[in-house]
Amino acid sequence: MIFFEVNSVTGRVDCEATRANHVANALAEMQDQRVRRYAITAIVGDALIGIVGGALTLAAKETATGIADIVGGSFATGFGLAAGLTGGEHAFSHPEQTNLLRELWEAPQVPTMFPISVWRFLNWPLSEEADYRTRRDELIAEWRYDGLISESSQLDRRATLFFGTGGTYSIDDLRARAQMMEVIKTSLSVMMQYLYLFSQEVLNRQHVAVR
Repeated sequence: MIFFEVNSVTGRVDCEATRANHVANALAEMQDQRVRRYAITAIVGDALIGIVGGALTLAAKETATGIADIVGGSFATGFGLAAGLTGGEHAFSHPEQTNLLRELWEAPQVPTMFPISVWRFLNWPLSEEADYRTRRDELIAEWRYDGLISESSQLDRRATLFFGTGGTYSIDDLRARAQMMEVIKTSLSVMMQYLYLFSQEVLNRQHVAVR
């Protein structure tokens, strides 16, 4: 039964990580396409202004040539800056009832998204030699250490976004959310390993008892 509960949570975590990465990849591809379009426009525009400037020089219109050079430089610079400033953002929602990150952060007495077995494992006290009190504390510390959320206990912009109902995500925000999910999955894999070792011990004892 517990195996199924852990697998169920792992599946949900995988789904959320994949969803965030999928949107991030789509935004990154759109951003690359915009950058290429702006870069091509800047190159073509600069070349055309150069042709105009050359024609004016042949006509001995030095003042007009200078104006053409200034306009051409501004044209290319403007599109070059536009290429660098095209940021990918997208609305990304996760209702409170399905936001696993929110429940881990708030740590309610009775979980609504995590099975009791998984919740107890994440909140079970670690050994006195451990750096953190529970596995939940450990994974939150890892989120902070990896720069996925702020080091302080106060919610920063990203944490407010992640632990709420959603909002406007950047590509980096989406990648960070997916990575936070991967940290949860690592803790769940540890639980699965413990369950496997426990099941093997039970089977061995049963085998000895039968003999």
